[in-house]
Amino acid sequence: MATTTIRVSPEAHRILKLLSDRRGVSLVEALDEIVGAWERDHFFQEFNEAYAALKADSTAWQEEIAERGSWDVTLMDNQGDEHVTD
Repeated sequence: MATTTIRVSPEAHRILKLLSDRRGVSLVEALDEIVGAWERDHFFQEFNEAYAALKADSTAWQEEIAERGSWDVTLMDNQGDEHVTD
């Protein structure tokens, strides 16, 4: 695995070392996990903010609901009547 050098504060290094020791992994593996978690957290934070903005715009939200309804008809494609419930 290719690596590079980065500078971190002594406190960040102490915490990273503590976390890597707890997990039984190298500093690099611990940092990779932390960066991945941070990336996921930010992705979902931005996703949730965009979703909230969509819901706050009543016109856009109604368009979203209408589009979802048009996709609902595809859920039972080629499934036959035995799967239809009322």
